[in-house]
Amino acid sequence: MVPGRVEAYEKEILRLYTLGSYREAVNYGRDVLNNPPFTIENKAEEGLLGDIYYIVGNSYFELEDYGNALSFFKEALNHSRSNSGYFSDYAVALAKTGNTDQAEAALSEALALGLGQDFVYMVQGEIAFAKGDNSAALNHLLLSIHTTKDENLFRRAALLCSQVYERMGEGYLDARIALLEEAEGTLKLESSMHITEELAEAMSERPGKRRCSAGNITAGP
Repeated sequence: MVPGRVEAYEKEILRLYTLGSYREAVNYGRDVLNNPPFTIENKAEEGLLGDIYYIVGNSYFELEDYGNALSFFKEALNHSRSNSGYFSDYAVALAKTGNTDQAEAALSEALALGLGQDFVYMVQGEIAFAKGDNSAALNHLLLSIHTTKDENLFRRAALLCSQVYERMGEGYLDARIALLEEAEGTLKLESSMHITEELAEAMSERPGKRRCSAGNITAGP
């Protein structure tokens, strides 16, 4: 750690988040933000401060505390409104908290900043899911899965796809299991824990609890 240098603290919070230590990232980040051991002297450092809020927001998101995630994403935007990723995750948090109109407005901001199409599909899927449109949600999320090279996005899209299938009923249980098996086999071990937990839950609902081979995933119910 380098006292007085904001980038040192941003790197440490990012390290905790990358390790999956989300609660530790939240606690450390909040301590840093409540009692900043650094001063912000230029635009680049202002951007790093925004990143700290953003990483803490994502840590809350992983803990499924979407209200706090939303607050921290909003604060990140107060420090930088030129980052499409900030707007993307802000839009998702808005959708998670039922604010779909605001989520669509935030997505428009992200699009104007050049948000990647795989992330666009993810946000559209979250908004459709929040609106109860299972078919649209599934199509958008599967498109995100098929187009992204971002492992974190892939994981989030797969988990939400699983929730869509679950909401669509027992007739989609095999499709849900196949999706999760494919995701489990695609992700690195350290990234697949939540997928494995979701798969175990889905398997417990299948008569005989027999694993199936994952087939090709196609958009649409």
